[in-house]
Amino acid sequence: MNRLIPTLSRSRTPSLRVLPLPRLQLRHNSTDHRWRGISEQDSLFAKDEKRPKWLLPSLALVSVLVVGTNGYIYYTSPELRNRVPPLEYGEFNQFPLMEVIPVTHDTSLFRFRAAHQFPDSQSKTNRSNKNEIVLSTNEYVPAPNHIVIKDDSCQVGRSYTPITYGRNHFDLLVKRYDNGSVSSMIHALKPGEDFILARGPILSFPYTENMASEVVMIAGGTGITPMYQLIKQILRSPTDNTKINLVYGSRTESDILLGHELELLSTKFPDQLRVNHVIQAPTGALAGFGFEVKHTGLINENVLKACGMPKPDEEPLVLVCGPDGMIDALAGEKPSERNQGTLKGVLARMGFSPQQVFKF
Repeated sequence: MNRLIPTLSRSRTPSLRVLPLPRLQLRHNSTDHRWRGISEQDSLFAKDEKRPKWLLPSLALVSVLVVGTNGYIYYTSPELRNRVPPLEYGEFNQFPLMEVIPVTHDTSLFRFRAAHQFPDSQSKTNRSNKNEIVLSTNEYVPAPNHIVIKDDSCQVGRSYTPITYGRNHFDLLVKRYDNGSVSSMIHALKPGEDFILARGPILSFPYTENMASEVVMIAGGTGITPMYQLIKQILRSPTDNTKINLVYGSRTESDILLGHELELLSTKFPDQLRVNHVIQAPTGALAGFGFEVKHTGLINENVLKACGMPKPDEEPLVLVCGPDGMIDALAGEKPSERNQGTLKGVLARMGFSPQQVFKF
């Protein structure tokens, strides 16, 4: 069987660099460490030449007028006041928090302002993949992708998958962990006052259209975010006929994230998307929620088979994302971002090969 999952070596990682917008700041020449300007020999007045008494007060008045005018234009111009940089692959930039929307008792949606540029409707229509993310002119980043957010207080970075890239913002679903420095930092931010340091987007998995006839997505908790990103890309592409079987595990019904969005997509694309909710400790809270839970407990081999898991010889692509314990049990430990580790656990016992399984 041919290799299903292309590898991403360090030297061949696709460059997803994004050209930054012009910045409103001055930089000195770091190579000679001298500010460029008028030299002492070329100054307006020599040292021994007497300067007019009116010169310094006049220069001071002109400086005050220039600074005051520029300040007035900046603070009265929404375009300038709200100007922020775009996401950049290789550089951390500041993105102010616009809004926080609580989703569950420990997870919220955070909306950050960012300068994205999108093609016009004509170019969108002409592209085969209409869900590609446009970050600057002629620069497209396919899903699934993630950004890295840095906690500047302790120099720790964590990866998060945006669920939406809007024209002037991006949205993150962030769960608060008591021992998570970055998640705690994000949850402490105040809209209109605070910002994050982030870079990206970075390709998470080299997905290509129709690379498998069926993609099985096994997600737990906020591990739904890269799956949701890729689901939207597949369903919005008129040329991608891949069938999607989502197995989504949550602790209780109230912990389900993006439940309404997934239900709407599965209703609109019933022949292409199948959503299976697996609740570890059901409470019956989904009454009237719009969909039912048919599977309870932890995701294991029996649950996967009940959810319509294809056999290995059917060559499906299997994507796994969730808490470390869940990934360990289903597919074995993932040692690092660039190291998939050995395939173990439930999927190995079911006969799947490392070329068929990818761990986020």
